[in-house]
Amino acid sequence: MKTIRRLTVVLTAILIIALAAVTASAADSRTTKTSAKKLTTVNASQAYQLLNNYRSQYNKQVKNSSQKIGTLKRDAELEKIAQTRAKEMAQTGKFSHTRPNGQRGITLIKGNKAKGENIARGYRTCKDVSAAWYKSKGHRDNMLRKNFKKVGIAGCTCNGMTYWVQIYSS
Repeated sequence: MKTIRRLTVVLTAILIIALAAVTASAADSRTTKTSAKKLTTVNASQAYQLLNNYRSQYNKQVKNSSQKIGTLKRDAELEKIAQTRAKEMAQTGKFSHTRPNGQRGITLIKGNKAKGENIARGYRTCKDVSAAWYKSKGHRDNMLRKNFKKVGIAGCTCNGMTYWVQIYSS
């Protein structure tokens, strides 16, 4: 009888340990699947042309030449910042001008320059997101701000959702 009880206790312990190992393995597998988000960058090249087209249209409507604005130059540093911001939002799923560390997105721009950030999500093409930004007063104000001289634009898609960012600087 004692041998059977001991054997039962040992077998029960082995079963509990095996069950715990299987459960932990399954939990690890689920964690890996959910944390393995597929991030892809979006080719935002067309967005630069569209942005400057909007600035050109604005110039045609302005009567006073002092109100006319120049074209924005594509800036590699600002483009990297825009890409960082787009990836941050795509990875976290949080659509915000605030970064995961609690700072504003424009804090990535060095110096005391004029700074601006437009963000959007859910638009599939450069044309769609550019048109949406232009229809929004606050976003359009950034797009047409005279003291902005440079811009970086990027997009990042994660699990079917695309996040877009425009970063402006003087």
